Amino acid sequence: MLAETLFGPMAVRDPTDDFWYGPPGRKTTSGEAVSEDTALTYTGCWAATTKIAGTLASLPLKLFERRPDGGRSELRSDPLWFLLHDEPNAEMDSYTFLEMIFAWWVNYGNGTAEIEREVQDNPDSPIVALWPIHPTRVRYERKDGEVRYFIRNKMNDRKDGYETELASYELLNIVGPLSPNGIVGRGVIHVACESIGIGLAIEKHQGSFFGNGTMLSGVLQHPRKPSQEARDNMRREWREIHQGAGKHYKVATLWEGVTFTATGQDAESSQMIESATFRVSDMARAYDLPPHTLKELSHATFSNIDAQQISLVVDSYTPRLERTERAMKRQLLNRRQKRRGLFMKFIVDGLLRGDPVKRAQVNKTKLMHGSLTINEWLAQDEKNPIGPDGDRRFIPANLIPLDQAGEASGNGGPGGENEMPERPDASITALRHEVRQIVRQSLSQAQENESSVAIAWLNEVARRLIAKDCNEVRRAASKEANFVAWLDEHYAKFRATIADACSGPAQALQVDAAAIAEEYTSAAMERLLQACEGDRDGFEARVAAVLDSWRRKQGELIHVG
Repeated sequence: MLAETLFGPMAVRDPTDDFWYGPPGRKTTSGEAVSEDTALTYTGCWAATTKIAGTLASLPLKLFERRPDGGRSELRSDPLWFLLHDEPNAEMDSYTFLEMIFAWWVNYGNGTAEIEREVQDNPDSPIVALWPIHPTRVRYERKDGEVRYFIRNKMNDRKDGYETELASYELLNIVGPLSPNGIVGRGVIHVACESIGIGLAIEKHQGSFFGNGTMLSGVLQHPRKPSQEARDNMRREWREIHQGAGKHYKVATLWEGVTFTATGQDAESSQMIESATFRVSDMARAYDLPPHTLKELSHATFSNIDAQQISLVVDSYTPRLERTERAMKRQLLNRRQKRRGLFMKFIVDGLLRGDPVKRAQVNKTKLMHGSLTINEWLAQDEKNPIGPDGDRRFIPANLIPLDQAGEASGNGGPGGENEMPERPDASITALRHEVRQIVRQSLSQAQENESSVAIAWLNEVARRLIAKDCNEVRRAASKEANFVAWLDEHYAKFRATIADACSGPAQALQVDAAAIAEEYTSAAMERLLQACEGDRDGFEARVAAVLDSWRRKQGELIHVG
């Protein structure tokens, strides 16, 4: 066909494919036609799109209500929370939905979805589903001062290409950056089509380069003038022997005075590697991503990856999330919900975790100064809370308000027994010594407070572990025929369970969790083996007595020191 002769073989598409509703490819100076469909065949564009869309879609999207005290409460019981966090419609989960919206938003300039309500013509009616719509099928008009959207539908039995009209409150439209009218945004593929076209051309060039055995071209010169058939045979045999991957560096055999003159370039001379590396950095720049996110690590080091990751979240992801949150708040919440102070928020804490040691140090400081609870810390690590005691907040006992800095903390006012007496004639050395003593006392008090929190944490963990162990041992004592063998197998596994559960408080107390686990399991084994001695009739009673003593003296079984 003429089209295949001019443009190469064409992909077979279904008549209802979105391709037929999208804009045609834009011809670039590199000779490549770039559309949103062909651009994703370029690895740099694909990697950047999947990185942004996949990462942002993986973030939990939650619904909150602003409290009078400035805090926020999560509205898990609201139906809209379920749509945003779990299932926006009956056919897809929230990750798939958001990945589509973000991919369209980045590449096309708009992310669009139909808003299905209980009463479709009522903007205050509750939302029951969100259905993604490809942005190339959407156009808009202004009618009577209101924006109306028209959705181009695919072919069906009734009519070809008919349109459905939607009001502004029936379509979620997340607009991309630098919009000229606030309705249609600018997508990366449209803005950076020349750069993408060069990348596509380079990939084709590389394929041709290696497909020809890394020798682009050459001249076979015969001393006489051979016939056309002889020339065709010589050309065919040369290609069969030397052209293609896996045929590099073979020895050529020439005859009848034929000589070969190479006219191509090697990979280094054609700067193929440098060009490919630069294109990756260029794509990262177009998508506002650090190069290391596209696996371009020529300028990255282990010392700056953490800083680049934080920069990625702050400079690249946060503006995109903020734009999405504001668009959803404006278009998905009705007037009553907005007056109540409802809003959507992506939770980005997981992206900012960074180095686990540094994160533990930060959380430790927050815990000491009351800005973080034990349960909140456990929630960050996706672990279960330890109960109401885990919601308590602690602060160092030696902290006082700034306006009371001149008063002694022990007697409530100046002139008391704890107030530092005036020493106009004291030497500088003596004053320094006294300051050091005060600092040491403050640090000691802070360490005691920190230790008390960690010990309380360890006690709660011990209570839960011992209760679990007692239940399992009691069941085994009544069922297991070979109780001693069961004990060996049970405590070999339970030792690891204890070490893992005690790792948090043990780290805060700077002790070895494995040593705690070893001490407990050794003592438990010894006491239970003693209970096995004697007649069989009193065996269960002896085991029960040991277990009861464990519950009364749990602090002696799992402890520090």
